[in-house]
Amino acid sequence: MNPRQRRGMVLIIIAVLGAIAVFAGVSSYVSNVNTQVGSKVAVLALKKSRSAFAVIQQSDLKTVDVPKRWVDPHAITDPSQVVGHKLAVKVSSGSTLTSDVLVAPTDQTQHQRFITIKVDAVTGGATNLHPGDSVDAYAVYADVEGLSKQVRVLVHDVKVVAVSAPQTDQGSSSSKGTNGSPANYIAVTLALTAEDSLAVTYASAFAADLRIVKLPPVSNQDPSDDGPYDADKLGGKAVPEGSK
Repeated sequence: MNPRQRRGMVLIIIAVLGAIAVFAGVSSYVSNVNTQVGSKVAVLALKKSRSAFAVIQQSDLKTVDVPKRWVDPHAITDPSQVVGHKLAVKVSSGSTLTSDVLVAPTDQTQHQRFITIKVDAVTGGATNLHPGDSVDAYAVYADVEGLSKQVRVLVHDVKVVAVSAPQTDQGSSSSKGTNGSPANYIAVTLALTAEDSLAVTYASAFAADLRIVKLPPVSNQDPSDDGPYDADKLGGKAVPEGSK
């Protein structure tokens, strides 16, 4: 092979390599374009702006096609996941809906109040409690003027909504805080009626102690039998505070 032929062969090889490089570049570009404008996903968006805590209706929704590459992982595509739910924040017109802008679902009814109370981590009766358990709440009155020292059933057979891990009340002494809250406590959230929530709130502020009593899964207990327990039932005399 003479020098001219060798030069021709080198040029042919260079041309082939260049063609391969161009083909690879074009393929990469086309693939990138396809991920941006090719495959699309229909997600839900709002037709008009809605304020925080507004209830989403079917008429508020529209679908928007978004390239699959740019779809938010929390984007919502099914109307049943949002219709009837509340917005946690204000959402502008045209914004796509995501699960993190919705108020967390709850089984709370319009007649219930969720209230969280502190009970002693050891003696309060909150150990081994789980959401869904049925409980009674007892209040121990010992320092309320005009009221006999006694134990009262505040609420009977109510549901536990949430139970925290044991916590330490940094503002309390090693035993009791100024409002009777223990230094080491568990926060228990109960589902109560409006009246019962007031009774529990009063006891949390003024009772010497507040305890949670877990009930068995099936209980035939008659709440009418749960009257106040005081010194009379122990054979003594119940004397209101301040009496001689």
